[in-house]
Amino acid sequence: MPENVYEIIQYDTTNFKFTVGKAHYVMPHSHRELELGLVLSGRPRFITAGADCLLPPDSLWVTNPFQCHELRTRSIRAPYCYVDLQLPLSFFHQYFPRAEHVRFDRTDLMDGSIGEEAARALRRLLLETARSYFAQEAGYELICAAGINRLMALLLATAPHAVLSEQELQQANTRQARIQRLTDYIDAHMGEKLLLSDLAEREGLTLSYLSHIFREEMGMSFQSYLQGLRCRRAVALLIGTDQSLSDISMACGFSDLKYMNRGFQQIFGCTPAELRASGIREERQEEAAHGLTRPDRQTGYPVFTRLESLRRVEEALAAGEAAG
Repeated sequence: MPENVYEIIQYDTTNFKFTVGKAHYVMPHSHRELELGLVLSGRPRFITAGADCLLPPDSLWVTNPFQCHELRTRSIRAPYCYVDLQLPLSFFHQYFPRAEHVRFDRTDLMDGSIGEEAARALRRLLLETARSYFAQEAGYELICAAGINRLMALLLATAPHAVLSEQELQQANTRQARIQRLTDYIDAHMGEKLLLSDLAEREGLTLSYLSHIFREEMGMSFQSYLQGLRCRRAVALLIGTDQSLSDISMACGFSDLKYMNRGFQQIFGCTPAELRASGIREERQEEAAHGLTRPDRQTGYPVFTRLESLRRVEEALAAGEAAG
């Protein structure tokens, strides 16, 4: 399971991807795709550079390509469920190349910037397109493509955004490539002693400058990111193996078990021992045995199977219709 902040989205038969899943913590990550998401249940805290907001049910969010973001709930026992669409902006290249230069100014689309009528239209259109994606009836690819074009048109008509110049886009790509190199290296060596000064030397940068651009791009310090990465890896080992807490602590790069305990308390609100005893491992095994969830190929987080995703999307559509 990759732990890298830079997530490479893999597609099946389309060049876009819908996911319905649940999580209590999604560590800071980015991907080259635009992401439009809807909270189905729960209340995740959405954190990105310049934004930190609580998303109640029915909230919409949008993230730009390579925009680092993190989601977490108040407790390991209080997951949130979501549906999201991820697609490369090159999807529109042949007939609307300007889309590749678009960057949205807001993450939380429920902050009043687009209005409730537009928000309702976006919710319904996202769910209808997701329903076609998971139902997979004849010609669903074309139906989804039409829905995606309508979603983008509605976003551009209602959501605040900027259009980058060619020079601005190239500069952004250069910064993003540097962050990708750094996070690739951190991912590969997180079990070892890692110092920001060593990374700065590798990049030919001063320590203060690298610290600045890391915080600017990631929305957090290097040490906070590294702690989150190690804790997320520790969760996978706690749930998926019978290794001792001490062995897991060492394997994830913590110098002492007390530092892993401290990181878990800060991020998950519990200790590693409490997480292992919480029943999450048994819950995931039971859901998988009943064909409800499976681990996502990129992140390892549980996502719902196609039929369960379809059921949940249809439930959300019906609830929206009942609410008017």
